Amino acid sequence: MKEKITNFNWPTIGHEPIIEFMQKSILNNKLSHAYLFIGPEHVGKSLIAGYFIGSLQCENQQKKFKNVPCYQCSACDQLQKRIHPDVYFIDKNKDKKNISIEQIRELEHKLSMRSFLTAYKIAVINDADEMTIDAANSLLKTLEEPTPKTIIILLATKINLIPLTIISRCQIIKFNLVSKKKIFDHLIIINNNKKEAQDLASLSQGRPGLAITYVQDKSLIEEYEDKIKTLLEIIGSNIKQKFNKIDKIIPKNNTFSEINESLISTMDIWSLLFRDLLLIKSQNTNNITNFFIKNKLILLAKRYKTHQLNNLLFNLEETKKLLSQNINPKILLENLVLNL
Repeated sequence: MKEKITNFNWPTIGHEPIIEFMQKSILNNKLSHAYLFIGPEHVGKSLIAGYFIGSLQCENQQKKFKNVPCYQCSACDQLQKRIHPDVYFIDKNKDKKNISIEQIRELEHKLSMRSFLTAYKIAVINDADEMTIDAANSLLKTLEEPTPKTIIILLATKINLIPLTIISRCQIIKFNLVSKKKIFDHLIIINNNKKEAQDLASLSQGRPGLAITYVQDKSLIEEYEDKIKTLLEIIGSNIKQKFNKIDKIIPKNNTFSEINESLISTMDIWSLLFRDLLLIKSQNTNNITNFFIKNKLILLAKRYKTHQLNNLLFNLEETKKLLSQNINPKILLENLVLNL
């Protein structure tokens, strides 16, 4: 008789109720044929999906008192390299806006075949909220008539973009933002630098994956700080200086879509600063994102009235929308920075 798994090797930051539910589902052999992991980017959806899949496929699963996933057996090695014969990953192609029906049809064909290892056949669909309508309809057929020992995991950030017919056939697992304290406590364990842990815990905005990414790649923090620095310089500049800054903001030698993507990312970061100013004006400084320049922001907040900050945030959102519609980015930026 198959022994139950007793030790799970799932190191995470937060999401304790989700982890408990998923692990109990494995222990009690009560698995859904489809899961919808919904939540913000970098919050931990992919990580926990990986642990879940690894626990089902790990060769230690039949050995009592062994950790799963073990990251040492051939199955774990194959999963890490994305070459496990019974686990399939669907990603949006870099040059495409959506997951196509051709990708879903190919997945359906693979799922219809027998398992190579007589184990679970598992599919992970990243950016599931970016499937075309035809792709979603095609997937629906598979969800309506699931084959035995087949599990489909959909990862998405916007549930409103997924057809209700798909949602109704999935076990919904909702990922919320993780508390700043939990992220801070984890970062302290990594390098015991209180100031850095506090700054990164704030910058991550409740997304543990983003905090870890910042720890692993310092250049991303530098890039973020450069964009904040540029915004502060624009705010303190005269009209001529503002226009000079615009030329530096727009990426050189990039395609039109790459320029717009970069500028939308910049707008997102600028929006965080103005939200911080609103928080400061409401005496809520502990929850600001840009904690590393807290004192500067307290001084800057005195420059604006609340309605002005709300208008600036609205203008930033409108600029992002217009950028996505391929309107001339330089003209949009000129109109935006004049009001900063």
